[in-house]
Amino acid sequence: MLGPSLCCIYNALGPAKRLDINEDCTLADLKECKKAVYHFLVAIKEILPADKLFSISDLYNNNTNGIVKVISFSDMVLMAGR
Repeated sequence: MLGPSLCCIYNALGPAKRLDINEDCTLADLKECKKAVYHFLVAIKEILPADKLFSISDLYNNNTNGIVKVISFSDMVLMAGR
């Protein structure tokens, strides 16, 4: 449920246009989760530089470097919201 969680973080920033959140999304429906991540990445480009973004494959890869990149990026998003 990583995609909807990122959308919740984005919505917590108080954007003019909130992202829809599919609360029924589970890892069993990976396509829906990836779709939510995509919408998050498109929306967050308006707040943070595109060169700081992670890719969808970073999030769903079995490599720990990718998830560290996602966590670092999430921290930047939360700091931008302060």
